[in-house]
Amino acid sequence: MTDTPPETSANRPAPSYRLHYDQSAKALIGVVHAKASTFVSHEHLKPKIKALGCEQFYFIEHGIERFLQKLKKGEIGHYTLAEKRDASIHVSVSADKLSARAQTTIAYGGAPLSLEQILQAIKAVQITSHCIDKTQIAKLVNSTKDADIIFANAIPPQHGQDAKLVPLVKSALSVVKDTNKATNIDQHEIFEFVVVEQGQALMQRIPATEGTAGITVTGRTIKANPGKNKTFTKPFIGVEPSPDDANILQAAIKGHPVISSTGVRVDPVMTIKAVDIHSGNIHYDGSLYVQQDINSGYKIAVTGDVIVKGSIYQACIEAGGNIIAGGGVHAKINGDNANCTLTAKGDIQAKFFHQCQVHSQANVHAREYIMQCQIQAANSINAGQDGGKGAIIGGTCRAGQRVHAKILGNDAYLATHIIIGAQEHPNPEAQQLKTKIKRRYDEQKQLRSILNKIQNQNAPTRVGQVTLDKARKIEDTLLLIQQQITTLESHLKIHSSEQLNNLPLQVIVDNIAYLNVQVVIDGASWKCTEEKRRFKINLFQHTLQISPLT
Repeated sequence: MTDTPPETSANRPAPSYRLHYDQSAKALIGVVHAKASTFVSHEHLKPKIKALGCEQFYFIEHGIERFLQKLKKGEIGHYTLAEKRDASIHVSVSADKLSARAQTTIAYGGAPLSLEQILQAIKAVQITSHCIDKTQIAKLVNSTKDADIIFANAIPPQHGQDAKLVPLVKSALSVVKDTNKATNIDQHEIFEFVVVEQGQALMQRIPATEGTAGITVTGRTIKANPGKNKTFTKPFIGVEPSPDDANILQAAIKGHPVISSTGVRVDPVMTIKAVDIHSGNIHYDGSLYVQQDINSGYKIAVTGDVIVKGSIYQACIEAGGNIIAGGGVHAKINGDNANCTLTAKGDIQAKFFHQCQVHSQANVHAREYIMQCQIQAANSINAGQDGGKGAIIGGTCRAGQRVHAKILGNDAYLATHIIIGAQEHPNPEAQQLKTKIKRRYDEQKQLRSILNKIQNQNAPTRVGQVTLDKARKIEDTLLLIQQQITTLESHLKIHSSEQLNNLPLQVIVDNIAYLNVQVVIDGASWKCTEEKRRFKINLFQHTLQISPLT
């Protein structure tokens, strides 16, 4: 009796299996015969799979491992290892019909996705061609991996513009001077008091527009909101419609024009030398022209403008128009007790403001400085644009649109607060969308940071049978987040009823900002931790963007 030689690769028995491609099932099948086999491995199968032209098929998870186990145990049967799959596409429309999404899978040995298939799938859900982004369709055609793309967005309506009342004159004309020259520090020659003649055009009304309707991705109309109509305030006082154009108001008498957001009137003018013990407190239906100063402890309430050639000392002034002072506003705040307050429906302008409270429904202008004040302006706060020092030092300045100064803070690092934007009663739907958009941007920022680290390490991770690159997964997630941001921002444009300002929300510093200056724009905050020169701060993608002045 001879010994049985050991089994080697040369004398191993024929494999007890076979692989074949099932044409009808479009599948790679592994067949196990009766005899068990223990030496077959994945490496043995690879050339056979390639010879059958099935290496590009979609391999079922754990399919090959299961087949090898069956082969090892000799369990007779037919086992599906891989499937031939054509590329596929699924198109869906959002519930609000404001966007359409295409989700595709690549081909696994089958037919790739064609432009005709994509267009047919889009046609099946009745997407209007006006809303389709052709660049996104091109991405679908050329994609070498599974894609999830928003390829169509609703065309938002262009809401009508509100009617506008545009003033054709000013209440006062500034005299531009070089304040650095000693010969030009005369506070009595800062402006010219405006007086209009009968028949002079004062204000023009630009009618509201209807707007242009938008469309959903399925072609339904999104109604545009017409602009709000606005008419001149009645009864007319010292003014009348032009006989040639009902949208023009002209002066009916000679006098001083008082301009408001809803109209204009011409007032008789009260002219006094000074507000002091000789005049007492003043309440007047018209405009007030003070040739010298307004002294401490007096109260003024007028329906028109207050024009002061001198200075204002610890007085309380309320004007239905503008408050314009050739000199400064001098005051001192003791705790919460403000002994100097200026309130106007128009602009408030002075050489400087010191420890006072100022409330303007338009703009605040200071030639030299604003120091330790509480300033609030519906539009902008400006310091130094007429040639002065232009410093805002201490206190709090709140503006609806912009703060523009040469200097913020001082070298003693006095706490200086600048707050811009944020309506008192914001649209709740718009606020929710803004919050969601900010979260997506934050997620995007975090993922990009992780992506940079992974790309530096180039470290792959193993998931089941498929080796995936983390960077690719994160890139796909970033793409999806960007698509979500695009969708949310398009919804914000359509659903928001807020009227956007013509000017961006911003802070402009022409010279320098010192430490301990804090800026808040629409809730986003920045604090100056080192001296910074010539820059501007804008709100971009719900975060503050700081850039140098050009």
